[in-house]
Amino acid sequence: QGYRYRDIAVVTGDVPQYANYVPEIFEQYGIPFFIDQTRNILFHPFIEFIRATLEVIEYDFSYQSIFRFLRSGLAGVEESDIDCLENYVLAKGIRGKKRWNEPWTFVMPQGKDEGIADAMQQEMMHLNQVRAGIAERFAPLTEAFSGKEHTVAEQTYALYRFISNLDIEQQLKKKERKLIEEGRAKAQEYAQIYKIAMDLLEKVTSLLGEEHISIREYGDILDAGFDGAKVGIIPPGNDRVTIGDIERTRLNHIKILFFVGVNDGIVPKSGSTGSIISQFEREKMAEHHLELAPGAREKVFIQKFYLYLNMTKPSDALYVTYSKVDASGKALRSSYLIGTLLHMFPELTVAEPEETAAADDVLTPESGMRFFLEGLAWQNGGKATKHSADAKQVTEDGIERGEEAADTKKNNQALWEALTNWYLSNEEFSEETNRLLDAAAFSYEKEPISHAVTQALYGKTLENSVTRLERFATCAFAHYLDYGLHLQERELQQFASVDMGNIYHDALEYFAKKLNESEYTWFDLPDAARTELIEASMDEAIAGCKNAGAFDEARNKYLLMRMKDTVRRTVWALTVQIQKGRFVPSDFEVGFSRADNLEAIQFTLSEEEKMRLRGRIDRVDTYETDDKVYVKIIDYKSGNTSFSLLNLYHGLQLQLVVYLNAALELVAKRHPGKQTEPAGIFYYHVDDPIVDGNGNESEEEVRRAVLEKLKLNGLVNDDPEVYRAMDTDFSGTSAVIPVALKTDGSLKATSKTASTYDFHTMSEYVNETLVRTGRQILGGDVSVSPYELSNRTGCDYCPYHTVCGFDARMPGYEYRRLEQFDSAEAILAKMQESDEKDQ
Repeated sequence: QGYRYRDIAVVTGDVPQYANYVPEIFEQYGIPFFIDQTRNILFHPFIEFIRATLEVIEYDFSYQSIFRFLRSGLAGVEESDIDCLENYVLAKGIRGKKRWNEPWTFVMPQGKDEGIADAMQQEMMHLNQVRAGIAERFAPLTEAFSGKEHTVAEQTYALYRFISNLDIEQQLKKKERKLIEEGRAKAQEYAQIYKIAMDLLEKVTSLLGEEHISIREYGDILDAGFDGAKVGIIPPGNDRVTIGDIERTRLNHIKILFFVGVNDGIVPKSGSTGSIISQFEREKMAEHHLELAPGAREKVFIQKFYLYLNMTKPSDALYVTYSKVDASGKALRSSYLIGTLLHMFPELTVAEPEETAAADDVLTPESGMRFFLEGLAWQNGGKATKHSADAKQVTEDGIERGEEAADTKKNNQALWEALTNWYLSNEEFSEETNRLLDAAAFSYEKEPISHAVTQALYGKTLENSVTRLERFATCAFAHYLDYGLHLQERELQQFASVDMGNIYHDALEYFAKKLNESEYTWFDLPDAARTELIEASMDEAIAGCKNAGAFDEARNKYLLMRMKDTVRRTVWALTVQIQKGRFVPSDFEVGFSRADNLEAIQFTLSEEEKMRLRGRIDRVDTYETDDKVYVKIIDYKSGNTSFSLLNLYHGLQLQLVVYLNAALELVAKRHPGKQTEPAGIFYYHVDDPIVDGNGNESEEEVRRAVLEKLKLNGLVNDDPEVYRAMDTDFSGTSAVIPVALKTDGSLKATSKTASTYDFHTMSEYVNETLVRTGRQILGGDVSVSPYELSNRTGCDYCPYHTVCGFDARMPGYEYRRLEQFDSAEAILAKMQESDEKDQ
């Protein structure tokens, strides 16, 4: 209509609130704008650089402070080098100025070839050069702020030299020139920021130059100065829409004015609740010509004056708007000004604009993107339900709206196709448009990797643990990332749950070895000797932990004490469980490498491909009769893992049965004249439990309750000779194994038992599962297919969410919903059916 952008202005009583929306909306419609507001400099990169520099010294090169400094963008260190520094610092737990002043060492990872080792050595040398450069720069500054002998003037000069040595002024000018080339108003901040900071340092020196203050006090003084400093911005061009404050912004030759946010509390602004000097006292002081800052009454008059000035500025049109709700949906009241205007101009009404359709906003290429994205949803049926419902609606006077809805849909489709063709033909938008079209049409399809790739990744013989096969059953793609591409999360020097589990395992192994070398057995071990062996075993296990340095931190010292208590409780419970039965621990930490010829861990997958399992059985117990040897497997778990026959069926929990098969074969070789049979498979939860009680229980009752909490979890052979040999003197419910008897001596339904035949069925089924899984791995199955069972999924603890992109709402992605069964008998019957089919 012949207006220029400079003829239009937007004013509000709350510029910071509305300024958040201006860039996105105005740029979408190609409208040049200028936001007239002073900006706080506290979070400018240069100010952040200064604050981070002081924090490095104050907190003695802590991880947070040093990388706050390096990430400021002005530290003179390449981003790639900062990433490498951060990885090393986190992995090695580098803390403190002393560690930054010492050379960092390189430890060769196991399994790396010589070429990779040389490259890593070179990278370590470069990293040490970067580290040394950072430490040398900080040395004079650290000296200036150490102790109390240096004055504020000396400290400020050292800080200035630090800034000057990094050539910060030139870095800021370079960034300013780049922003000017991009036409961004932020360039003016960079033009002013260095002078503002230097002026503040000069003022600090002139006021406090001879004082002696701590680095924290010095930093607080600078923060206060930076917080109070503001940067004013000059409009980068003449023909722009001005967005400003009703009090601050000066407008001239305005033809159209938008007065937005006319809500109570903003127009007029809410004042303070009270003051030291009353209005009456102000008036008395004014009579004596004493000048004071404006009070509440004067502020009201001033705001009314500014309202009058702004609302009389436009020559052609004035738009006044207010919000009905805030960002959280809370109702807002309009300002008194709305009522005043309606009273002054009775013909005026408050108009409530209706929500516009996306098609109405297609005015510029940027604004048309919203309609384009909605159209993508139509193409995929996202709007089908809505249009279908619109077509069936009938108005009150009985006129059908179906034709109108159909015409609207047809017109929108034609407009969308035309808009899409324009985007595709325009060089500026074609790449993004094609990317969005591809994304909208995306549908995940399972595609295996080639046989050549699988052989390059895994070879012809799979050498793996049972855990790896269980990982594949959880999700084939997660297995591929873990064992094919060997993705790893960033290494951290921290004490994680896996370290705790390793220490528990090692401590129990060392205890068993030391007990075997001593004059005692599990059946006659005195309490004092047990305590002594536990202490020595724990010390040895902790010393062998790769993250043993983490125990130096105060927060982990209590954890260490609790771990020692847990091991004491565990050894006591295991001792009692052994003493209650006839089974004798025969082996601890049995590695499969000790039995290379075991058939139970070797499988033929094809004529060329084989699979060999490796693992370590935590404990093997045996019980001998005249003609048989019964074998019991126990696996120690620091987590609350429980045995599930359903998980076994679906390949999610194969470990215990595989270990049992290996142990049976191993024991059979040691006792060639006897038959070996399974006695049970168990998890033992390494824990120091707290039991409920009323405080009147005897010591024996407490011990019994604790043993009940630490009962073995798994399956027991239902042969009375077997479960009686595990707990010789129980009646009712055993405190050692998951078995309970009725009054007639038969097993209760709650007992976790299986027959020897059932154990054989599980063994055969697991072997079939192992072969099938191995063939799938070497067949190149890398499908993104996490399982879903009850309330658990394969994604629950998976670290690869951002890698696989799995989303059940997207076409092609779906969980493998595993079959449920009513009882253990049904699961065993299904296993037996599977065995018979394979035979």
